[in-house]
Amino acid sequence: MNKLTKGTIAGAAGIVLLLGGAGTFALWSDSASVPGGEINTGTLSFTEGTGAWNDISADVAGQPIAILPGDLPTYLIVPGDTLEYSNDLTIDATGENLLANFGYTWTAPGTLPEDVTVVVSVVGPGGPVAAGTPVVVADGEVYDVTVTVTYALTAADQNVGQDETINISDIALTLTQVRPLP
Repeated sequence: MNKLTKGTIAGAAGIVLLLGGAGTFALWSDSASVPGGEINTGTLSFTEGTGAWNDISADVAGQPIAILPGDLPTYLIVPGDTLEYSNDLTIDATGENLLANFGYTWTAPGTLPEDVTVVVSVVGPGGPVAAGTPVVVADGEVYDVTVTVTYALTAADQNVGQDETINISDIALTLTQVRPLP
């Protein structure tokens, strides 16, 4: 082999070695870990008390008539009656910035009999809670829930609405966490 060929091969090998070494060339650097650890989530739920139905009609002698559990389907209302279900909900709420909406769902089958109304209301420590309005909830707070069924006494009630069923068994209370948009 002549000197020129040997020189070319040696020069090419040197260039390859230099280029290979360029990939490991390092600038100064440092690293650190982020202090922290585990992050836990909060809770949002409620516990129902022992609810009760009462006949609170205006002509009941000063105090409501308690309707025993299981007797509601056999308690026959007539025009002029008002029945009320009341229960306490105790909030289990842990977490920062916790807002929630109280609401209810009711899949009423068909329509209510004429002159019958059903109203659900929630009252908290700050007063009445409007459905869909966020409220700040705190652990241990108690909210009063009331379902009122009123059969109005009007002239139109003549023999209307007799022997009908008012199905209010599908009323479900909801407590849903909300986060306002920025």
